[in-house]
Amino acid sequence: MLVSYNFTLEKMLRQDTKKMILENAEWLHIRLNKNEKKSVLAKRMADTILYEPISLLCRLPYEELLDLQKMVHAKDHAIPCRFSLNWNCITQIGLTDHIGSEDDQYQFIYPDLADALMPVIDKYIDSLVPEKGKVRYEKIILGLLNLYGILSFEKLAELCISFDPEFTPEKIKKIIDGSYLLCSRCTWEKGNNFWYTSPYLEKTDNLLHEVRFNLEEVLAASHANEPQPPMNDASRDAHRLLLTSFGTKEYVSWWITQCWILLNNDRNPHYLIQEVLSKHDLHTGQLNEFVSILMDWINRLPRWIMKGNSSHEVFHKYEKPRLMEKPPKMVLGPNARKAGISISQEKVNEIWKEHFQKPARNAPCPCGSGKKYKHCCGKK
Repeated sequence: MLVSYNFTLEKMLRQDTKKMILENAEWLHIRLNKNEKKSVLAKRMADTILYEPISLLCRLPYEELLDLQKMVHAKDHAIPCRFSLNWNCITQIGLTDHIGSEDDQYQFIYPDLADALMPVIDKYIDSLVPEKGKVRYEKIILGLLNLYGILSFEKLAELCISFDPEFTPEKIKKIIDGSYLLCSRCTWEKGNNFWYTSPYLEKTDNLLHEVRFNLEEVLAASHANEPQPPMNDASRDAHRLLLTSFGTKEYVSWWITQCWILLNNDRNPHYLIQEVLSKHDLHTGQLNEFVSILMDWINRLPRWIMKGNSSHEVFHKYEKPRLMEKPPKMVLGPNARKAGISISQEKVNEIWKEHFQKPARNAPCPCGSGKKYKHCCGKK
């Protein structure tokens, strides 16, 4: 792979709109005059990053620091990358470029940025402890956002403190303020009522939360590039199936992230499922088993639009209790006929069958998955 050595960070930043440059500068705490021309803003932002690279590094997620470190030391300053449903921070800022075909993608930085980072990046990363301090606190916040989709600051603070009493609201504000990723996920509705969203969230409509996740699940979902959903009863079989299909844990991790984020945004991951099936020459029985394993796992994944519940939990919490196998025995009082009410038990049974029995096979599943009943909860 050949990188154009005539290109620079400044030229990269000029490809963004003026609005994007100003927003990125604000989240990086780089002061720019919004009345300047775009070319001037791009140059000043590039100069600040090149002359004070630590001010950039201290605001990036830990996983992206590791990617930058690899690019600094790699040949042509390029590393392999995979398609993602969300731009990472270093791409959003305009630090990296991409090249390659659909199958072989590379992410790289230009030589002027590599030269600026070379003297400082190794020492800075060595000073960080992923399991403690700023990195850990940032992971907890990001993990919560990836699990819940959207949280008010008050709810976010409540959940953070439940994991660590020293994680005070003041410390949370400081961590957010020092993170490009978390600053960029802030929004508000009225006054100072601040809300924070997952980097993968596409819409914020009607997302409410009533499920609590443990710290292990939060940290698993905290990866900046490949957040992982909580493990569930069906995870073991699904992981075995995916590992058989793809061969490497790294690719399985990527696949799971893409599938989970698509479902969280109420989008169909059919092309990802098709990718799994295309790896095997299956007869009908095997195909049914494969699809059954994947769908069971998918139906047990927590979904933002379901308030943190899975399709399986929604059915068992809210729908199943209302489904009864037999109609109730209705005994009408002696004054019923005087009031004009006359109904036989046979009629009660008929009404029950029409309105209260389980859904028809081709009817939408009551769990809210969007699938037909026969392909979802009806399979059980």
